[in-house]
Amino acid sequence: MKDNPNTARLHYLRGMTYAWLEDYENALVDLNRAIKLTPKYTEAYYERGMAHFYLGNYGLAGDDFDQALKLDAEYPDAYVGRGYTYYVVEDYARALADLNQAVQLDKANSEAYYGRGLVYYDTSEYLKAAKDFSKTLELNDEWVAAYYRRGLAHYELANLAAAHEDFDRAIEMEPEYIDPYFDRGVLLHDLDQYAEALADLDVVVEAYPEESVAYLWRGIVHTKLNETEKAIADLEQAVKWSINAAVRQEAEELLKELKGEKRPTS
Repeated sequence: MKDNPNTARLHYLRGMTYAWLEDYENALVDLNRAIKLTPKYTEAYYERGMAHFYLGNYGLAGDDFDQALKLDAEYPDAYVGRGYTYYVVEDYARALADLNQAVQLDKANSEAYYGRGLVYYDTSEYLKAAKDFSKTLELNDEWVAAYYRRGLAHYELANLAAAHEDFDRAIEMEPEYIDPYFDRGVLLHDLDQYAEALADLDVVVEAYPEESVAYLWRGIVHTKLNETEKAIADLEQAVKWSINAAVRQEAEELLKELKGEKRPTS
């Protein structure tokens, strides 16, 4: 493509096409060219910021969102992008400020509500998280992850029936989405529905055979079903694959108990 000021939009559009195809490296090539040709191309800075975000280049993503907002201080999507960038680096205060601003500018922006719900959930404000995920679904009822995330918030609020319903909905909509199976399995354990819990945890282990926390919980369920040999086998797998000290400790203590050794008291 021959470079001249009139081709900046063509580079921009091709960059967006690459991004849509998740080819972010090539997206950057075209978006860089668009910005070089038109240095005040607000949307190109935003799209380049998103490409950097998906490549894990959070510093560069933040720089591009900053530039987009310098050019247009009322650009809601740029606040959303920068808010998500702050969220993934756990700068929750700044993430919340940007996502609040996005909501103020565009009250129909489902991504702003979803991102704010993530921030609220990670900062233990579960009721606010549930409300934002509900708003997300009001705006886009096909957002599978929003059902799952709302289910997590309901679980933390001890609204087990609502959590169950949301996990069910996420799995019904996307059966290959594994995360809801794990959390539904834990919930079913809490409801003493051990056979059903086991079925969900089996799905998780089959999909992720090195997932230590899934082995831990399946071992716990086998224990409740008095299936000691299966419980020991799963707990040994939990210890083997664990990179989390708390999971490893819990599995080791349960193994001692099952093998007839006294579990230490806290």
